[in-house]
Amino acid sequence: MGVLAFFDVFMGDEHAHAREQAAYDATASLLAKNAAIYGLPDSPSLLSEEQQDILKELDMRFTPPAPLLAGRLVFGLDDSQGLSKTTANFLALCTGEKGVCKNAPNKKLHYLGCPIHRIVKGFVAQGGDITRGDGSGGESIYGGKFNDDKAGLKKKMRRGSLAMANSGKNTNSSQFFVVLTDDESKLAKMNGKYVVFGELLEGWDVLDRLDEVGSADGKPSVPVWIGGCGKLCLSPSTVEHIVRITSLQMFKNPDLRHAASHFLALPASSAGMPASVRDALTAFSDDRYTIPRGS
Repeated sequence: MGVLAFFDVFMGDEHAHAREQAAYDATASLLAKNAAIYGLPDSPSLLSEEQQDILKELDMRFTPPAPLLAGRLVFGLDDSQGLSKTTANFLALCTGEKGVCKNAPNKKLHYLGCPIHRIVKGFVAQGGDITRGDGSGGESIYGGKFNDDKAGLKKKMRRGSLAMANSGKNTNSSQFFVVLTDDESKLAKMNGKYVVFGELLEGWDVLDRLDEVGSADGKPSVPVWIGGCGKLCLSPSTVEHIVRITSLQMFKNPDLRHAASHFLALPASSAGMPASVRDALTAFSDDRYTIPRGS
């Protein structure tokens, strides 16, 4: 997996969240300005239960709404020659670098803001319909649909696999799906029918949350969308800095180890990483420490 791409996944009711946030901000502003006059703390979080009970009559909100951001999914993409067309399409849609759709000029060739419109509990989470948002549309950077990269059809699926959604042979567009299950009977029905071109490296908790809001018919219980997306780049100077300040302890620290494992997963050619730097970083590693996989 030589290239990293990410989705920041958002869930919930945007309008309700905006109302709740506005109410909380109004409460915080009112306290900041007038708390001293009434002998109250200047922050909602510092109010006692008794003070909150009194102020409730003024229709105040004392806690901010839960964030809409569920978390980040980081995928390792296969950038080998056999999957070059599929990976290039996905990456360009993550960055938005190709501009607007050819067949829908008012729509951007970009996953940003795109719904995860279909989540079948215990099966798949599907999104990427950049033209209609409901699974009936989509467009590739090549101006419509494109043929299957056969190398991806040979890959076996598992939980966390990233694949192109299609409506039959050679009908790839912008729609994709992420596998939510390790059930062999369910995976067997998909193997060989869809082009697999990536694997989830980070964000297994987000994958769990996607599954939680899924349903048997695929309609999510709350709106889910891609609120941020792009390509993760690794510069040689970043790696050199890590090599200078890092020791074997990096790989014994779960938080740092995970990040370091991503660096080691990147081929020197795709990351622009000098071989000497890669060798130095690899020397710090331990065979016991690998990129965590979903269970």
